[in-house]
Amino acid sequence: MTGEPRPPRGPLSRDWRKPEENSRRALSKVPHPPEGAGRILESFHPTIASSYTFGFGISLAVLGLLTLQDLGFWWMHVWWLWLFVVPWPFLFVLKRSRIRISAGADWLMYGKSGLIKTYELTKVNLDGSGWNAVLEIEDRAGERIRAPLRRFQYNRELWDLVYLGLLHSVQAGPARSNAAADAQLGLKVPAHHREWEFPEC
Repeated sequence: MTGEPRPPRGPLSRDWRKPEENSRRALSKVPHPPEGAGRILESFHPTIASSYTFGFGISLAVLGLLTLQDLGFWWMHVWWLWLFVVPWPFLFVLKRSRIRISAGADWLMYGKSGLIKTYELTKVNLDGSGWNAVLEIEDRAGERIRAPLRRFQYNRELWDLVYLGLLHSVQAGPARSNAAADAQLGLKVPAHHREWEFPEC
């Protein structure tokens, strides 16, 4: 959009899956920064189709489990057992519709949180690992975001912007990071070793 080269790639979780399709109406759905913060460069809002897909997957798994347990389809005559099968697609649409992320060159907004300055972070923590990893960041102004790491990686280009801010804040700024964040995100890996540490980047 700007004509400038893209930022370097950030490392991905080991269980990283292919990027999800971004909603065509993402820009109208995601939070917009206050005046003077800079333009939105990347954003993510899941499509309804991807949300339904996740929900239907769980519904099929529950349906198969009930069928195996009953050794047939007799359970289908029990009306209240359908309550374990039917709601999942709708629940996922409701839950995932709340994922609204936008990022600029030096800021990030997630859901209803305020604007967080990614190059002025004071805290970068990671809890858990792989698919269950949760990223927690806080900036000098006290703005805080805590969310699953995978959500920032749904849009690979958005994650690149966020990661460079994390890296700068830890290596050149005042940010404190925990051992999990250092190990899994390579936040203290020197620049001249980075390509060797993360060959997929």
